Amino acid sequence: MAKSKGKRARANESANVSKSTLSKKRKLASSNLKAYQDGSMFVKTVESAGLTLMGEDAPNVLNVDQVIFQRNMQKALKKNVTVTETVKEFLDGLQNYIEEEPRFKHSLLRTVSSPDCESARSGQQDSLIRLLLNIEEIQPPLISLLLEKLAEFLDEDNESVFDHQDGSSLPKMILSQFYWLDRIVNVKEMTAKMLEIVEVCSLAVQKDIIGCIPEVITDDEHNNVAIKLKELMEQNSELIVSILNSLSNLNVMPELLKEVCKSAMQTLNSANLEDLPVIVKFILRTVTPSTALEIIQELRRNLDFTSSQACLNENQKKSAEDSELILLETIRLNVLFNKTIATAWMKAIEVVTADESQLGLQDLFVMLMFHGMAAHKKAVEGLFRKKIRDYTLSQELVEKSFEAHPKVMMNYFTSVLYISCLLVRSLEPLLSVFATALYREAFLTFDVHHKQAIIGALVTHIGGTNRERDASLDLLLELVNTAAKEIATFAIFLKKNLDDLHKLSLPQVRKLFVILSGLTFGDDGQEATIQDELHNFVRKQLTCSDLSYKRIGVIAALAIFKKMSSKRSDGGPCSDAKFKQIMILLKLVRSSCKDWPQVVGLFCDEMSDIVGKTKLDDRVQGEIAENVLNDFQEDYVVDIATDELTDESGLSMVTAYSLETEESQNDIAMNLLPLISQAAKKTQSTSKKSRGVYPMCMAPQFRLLQVCIKAQSGGNLEDIDALLGCPIYTFRAEIADKMDSLSAEEKELACSCIVSTLNWFREIINAFAATSLAELKAKVIGRVQGITELETMLEKCLAVTPGFNPPIATFDAEASSDIKAAGSSTSGRSKAGAKKKRKKPSQDKENMPAADESGVSSSQIDETEDDEKSALTLAEVRVNVRDYRAFFRELDLDVFHILSCGLLTKHIMDTDHHTKEVQHLQLEPAQLEFLLGDLLDKTKHALTTKKATHLQVKGKSKLGFSRLDQLSAYQVAKKLVKFLQSLAHHLEATNTYIQALTTQNDGLVDGPGSTSTNALKMKSCFQLILEILLTFFSWDGLLTKDSSSLLEEALTVFAVKDVGQSGGSKTVKHLSKKCCLYFQEFASSVPNLESGVVLLSLLQALTNIQRVQRNEAIGKLSETFLKREWLDQDGERCKGAKHNESLQKVIRSHLCHSGEDTLQAIEAICSTGVPELMNAGTNGCSTTYPTLTQSTFSSFYRIMFEELVIYQKAVPAFSSRDPMETQSQKLADWNVSVRVMYMLISLIKAFEARTNVTTALKYGKASIEVFMRNGMPAMDLMFKTQRADVQSLLKNLQQSTRLLQYMCNHTKVAQDIALTNHVPALKRILEQFVYRVKAMLTLHNCHEAFWLGNLKNKDLKGDEISSQVCRADEESESEEEEDGDNREKNDEGSEDEDDDESEKTADEEGNDDGVSCSEDY
Repeated sequence: MAKSKGKRARANESANVSKSTLSKKRKLASSNLKAYQDGSMFVKTVESAGLTLMGEDAPNVLNVDQVIFQRNMQKALKKNVTVTETVKEFLDGLQNYIEEEPRFKHSLLRTVSSPDCESARSGQQDSLIRLLLNIEEIQPPLISLLLEKLAEFLDEDNESVFDHQDGSSLPKMILSQFYWLDRIVNVKEMTAKMLEIVEVCSLAVQKDIIGCIPEVITDDEHNNVAIKLKELMEQNSELIVSILNSLSNLNVMPELLKEVCKSAMQTLNSANLEDLPVIVKFILRTVTPSTALEIIQELRRNLDFTSSQACLNENQKKSAEDSELILLETIRLNVLFNKTIATAWMKAIEVVTADESQLGLQDLFVMLMFHGMAAHKKAVEGLFRKKIRDYTLSQELVEKSFEAHPKVMMNYFTSVLYISCLLVRSLEPLLSVFATALYREAFLTFDVHHKQAIIGALVTHIGGTNRERDASLDLLLELVNTAAKEIATFAIFLKKNLDDLHKLSLPQVRKLFVILSGLTFGDDGQEATIQDELHNFVRKQLTCSDLSYKRIGVIAALAIFKKMSSKRSDGGPCSDAKFKQIMILLKLVRSSCKDWPQVVGLFCDEMSDIVGKTKLDDRVQGEIAENVLNDFQEDYVVDIATDELTDESGLSMVTAYSLETEESQNDIAMNLLPLISQAAKKTQSTSKKSRGVYPMCMAPQFRLLQVCIKAQSGGNLEDIDALLGCPIYTFRAEIADKMDSLSAEEKELACSCIVSTLNWFREIINAFAATSLAELKAKVIGRVQGITELETMLEKCLAVTPGFNPPIATFDAEASSDIKAAGSSTSGRSKAGAKKKRKKPSQDKENMPAADESGVSSSQIDETEDDEKSALTLAEVRVNVRDYRAFFRELDLDVFHILSCGLLTKHIMDTDHHTKEVQHLQLEPAQLEFLLGDLLDKTKHALTTKKATHLQVKGKSKLGFSRLDQLSAYQVAKKLVKFLQSLAHHLEATNTYIQALTTQNDGLVDGPGSTSTNALKMKSCFQLILEILLTFFSWDGLLTKDSSSLLEEALTVFAVKDVGQSGGSKTVKHLSKKCCLYFQEFASSVPNLESGVVLLSLLQALTNIQRVQRNEAIGKLSETFLKREWLDQDGERCKGAKHNESLQKVIRSHLCHSGEDTLQAIEAICSTGVPELMNAGTNGCSTTYPTLTQSTFSSFYRIMFEELVIYQKAVPAFSSRDPMETQSQKLADWNVSVRVMYMLISLIKAFEARTNVTTALKYGKASIEVFMRNGMPAMDLMFKTQRADVQSLLKNLQQSTRLLQYMCNHTKVAQDIALTNHVPALKRILEQFVYRVKAMLTLHNCHEAFWLGNLKNKDLKGDEISSQVCRADEESESEEEEDGDNREKNDEGSEDEDDDESEKTADEEGNDDGVSCSEDY
């Protein structure tokens, strides 16, 4: 204990020593400074209170604790009787003291505690000014004095504002004295004084004062200050940031806050970019759930990132991008704070339509920002898809964002990469194209690190689905062509795909090797190691004995050849060493595939594409052309006079299909049948040749030959034009009619010969279709005629040659087995085809795409009719030559220039070269149908807008479109536009033919001659042309910015033909309107309902281009089709699944585009057409709507119910802020829709077929759901003001719900499982409706008008179900509280309890409602 006391004593002693030492130092420091003395009352008072004023640039000294000083000051001031005069004298002395800036500054700075003061709380205490402000007697005049002092700082650059020694601002020091005072005597006076001073101060001081106000005023003054600040903000926009910061810290009334927000919103367009974060932050802080959407929509319109970097230098752009990032971060933080903002922003983006405007950069940035938040990730992904589909989010916006705001986009790189990956995997081409645009712009904009991530993602896509691979390879190929130097760094990553070639199709393998060869063998390719690896890979594949690997080797080798043999940029020839390498490579390829006909054909096709699209070195090109010409002449061309050919086929061989006259007959022919016979018997000798000669390679070799000659002669084929009309060694045509007498080998030989001849004709047409010589054009048309004749012959031969697999003509298909499957699949569909032919035996409907596409549905056609055309054999209807497309050579798009050929004159010369005969040639209906059918197939394939499915057969859909797939959709559309004039001409010609035929039959559409061969083909051509135009105008890429000129050109072709509407503007909207008027003129020539559907769809596509939802002309035309009786070729009324499908489209078109509205159109059919049908008998029809029959009623019924639900969903939601007229109109719409719903449901009593009951259960439930979601809130609002209308509506709805309950009873009685599945959900929604009505009545204090009763079980006819009566009586008492029908009871009707419809059995679970509204509420 003693020791501890000693320790304490020593510690206290040391502390005293240290204090004394510190005191001495302070005394020494202050001994050199003199106190301020002027003899004034101010100095004497503060000195007596305990504070020493220093006269020099030194802090004032406080000799006591600040609390004691303030107490002493108050005592000193109160000693005098006249306190006011004392305070005034005191302040006069203070004002004299602070006249000099150093003394004023130290009066604002903290005081120093005197060394002799033992009670001071610290070494520094409050400043003199702050100590005096806490004295109530001095505070008000002192505040006025200080604020007046602020007014002296008028100039921002005045040296008196800042103390340059410590960088402090005197205005800020003055204002800091007001912070957190113990008490403010007169708040209002101080606030008014501060706001008054603001108007006369400099800008910097104004900002300081405004920032100080929230810290010094009380809550009572917040609104008054806010009003003044709002006025000041409107007067001076430079103060907006300071004012909004202050307002953020004030408790302002909502109404005033809304006005301030509106004023701030108006300044967004003119505000500086660095001020935007503060403004946006304030606006977002004012968002409430009720005002969120309105504020966000206004904010979107006023935020403009496009002009934020206009006319800025590099440094300013960097600063602007930093400000943009801060702004976006501000939005992000506010979204985290208030989730309503994100929901409202996405809703504002969602409601933007292409009719109004496009999305802006701010929307794209915000969507990417939201995607980084886990809570909104899925919603943003769906929003991206939707906005891309409706063309409000365009590729141009993406390009602009990367070009002008790379730093911002890099900040969201993770989201950009994720969304790109997601969209590439989409099955919709539009989304995939947008994803590739994101990838491309990101790669061209970002740094190496990000580029590597992008390349890695693209390589990953190559291992994905077929669509992913195509999109990724196309983008990589584009980057190789546009940014080879940048992508060459990542060649090693792309080389890894060589290990997964088995996953790629041959076209994809071609793209991959074009990419690799472009990176390694081009001017930018510096990877010698990769070049060696590619050479070794090619040799390995070519020497492999497997067909698939050998084909890959050919494609890889020719990709390398293409890059190596391309003409130099300076136009000079390639070196001898390089030429030698090229020839060695070609020799290796030819020697490796000489015994493989499929590989030879692939080599010829690939080389044709290279020669035709690439400028090769002249020496290389000449070498190729010479070899190809010699080989072709030696292998396939024979001299009729000198070459003696032996017929080993067993068929009667002749020369046929010559287009030359006797005088101009040349001596050559194509050696086809002997080669086919030798190949079939494998007797061809190869001892004299180093390579094989294969019939299937004749067409590919000729293609290579004509491409080489075109490349050398500038497109002139004069050297080989003899091949166009030369004859072919084949069998006699009569043999095709006697196929049954031939052996199986001879049948297959004949079929092979026809297929090879067809392919020869197709390739000949490809070569000469674009010729300008009339003589050659006539021969081309002759070859088209030969194709149509041969196809007819081939169908006959194939019908009696089951299991025949023709020689392939598409050599880049994935596998030969796929091609066989494509050809042999027709036999599997033979029965369906037979049914279709037996329905319409005299019309070759298989050649029509509409029939081809709906083959499955057409197999359901009613077969009750007798087949009066039994002369056709079953074999004839089993084969459709269009199913063998993979075995025919593909026609080039240039072939369709034939469509522009008019009447051609062919002069036949005699031996003296005088005109012996003149023949006139033009396209016949059969040839026109053939060309149009092929063009439609190509158009649908290239310009498809349909979403692909995962169940699509791999590669099968592309068979026969190999060369077409090498073109982009835009390139195909551009070529198609060139044919539109010809299509318009043929459309008018077919229309004239049909009209003339109708006129000839006195207006009878289906009169004599309407089923002749020519008439049927002309009608088919009419439909094919409409389908081509529909596919073109429905292409989603037509509405993009890049295709705007293309769209305008296409519309102009048809718009100028509308003579009645000439002149006017040339806008796309105006042109599309004129096109609609033009095509409406063809409505009277529509031969069948399928063509009518195509015409309506075409008009709908043109309407979509106008950005219009409703077109009354389409509605009228649809109504015309519904009021027309459609007959088949036998004169019977059309029926069947396919007819019903077309009819449903017409009905929907009529209801959607009705001139009045959808509900009135439905009422017209129900009130007019249905009663006529009920009175017409079993086989009758409605007189007003002949298409409405007993068999088509279900189609009418389902579409009408569907459109009713769609209409109900489109009724705008009720709002208490809507005008009374608007609310009344919405209520009227609901009243009409409920009435129409009852009309539809009541039809079940007369048409109780199972399909109709299913429709009523399904859509009746959907209709009530929509009413509960959107209609019941309206009833809540309108019940007090329009009780009668609400009552009427609920009465109508009560009738509908009762009928729905009867349908539920019907399903139980019928014991139909499919119908019963709809019952639980329907009963659930009926029960919810009961209690929802009860809630509405309770809300309006009418709950006593609601009671529960029992509803008897009745069937569709309204008859009571007797089997339930006893059980209902027994259980009604126990189930009464749980079950029943609600009824809104009126005073007069409460005693009427004998209504059998107000009861129900116990087992109905309380799901039925019977709402009877009273007028005495």
